[in-house]
Amino acid sequence: MEISSSGTFLNSPYKCLLSMKNSFKELITVHKMDLFLESYDIKKKQKVHSGIKMPNPKIKMQNSKITRTAKKHEYLIEQFIFRLNKLTCDRILVENIVLNGTLKNRIINFHTDNARFAKGNLKAKGTYSTDKHLAVIDFSADNIDSDKTAEMIFHLDEEIKGNASANLHAIIDTQKYLIEACADFSIHNGYLPK
Repeated sequence: MEISSSGTFLNSPYKCLLSMKNSFKELITVHKMDLFLESYDIKKKQKVHSGIKMPNPKIKMQNSKITRTAKKHEYLIEQFIFRLNKLTCDRILVENIVLNGTLKNRIINFHTDNARFAKGNLKAKGTYSTDKHLAVIDFSADNIDSDKTAEMIFHLDEEIKGNASANLHAIIDTQKYLIEACADFSIHNGYLPK
């Protein structure tokens, strides 16, 4: 079965193509998913707003014959590609993100190569457990413009010169909003101009 969708998500154009098995009895199988999103802006302390009014708890349903039976389905995504042209958070800009991966046994395995940040390249490889809400990710950055990075992250313009490389290992608990990480970085041919 082939499914396609397009529209906007948070005011950004998206397109999605799915190729999947036409059976939902035991295992929902997606052979290939290709999702494109033009841009996404991460807002700090983003408020979640819903236009749906919650029912008044004082009102009880009488003579309701509605029964809920929900079966928890297992999902298998044999191959997914998530393409994002522009990711922003405040002044930080990452471009050309192409995330490739799979989903099996509620574990997402993914990697990305050659995302662009501060004139350099970013790579990432990791896993995410949908049951434990836990991500383990290894990031690497090569040939990053130190001055551009310092300006974007710390608002320091013309403070550091040189190209940087970095590695970051992160464990992220998305349910508790906790991040444990260790990093190393080096600046090549660098100096402090001021």
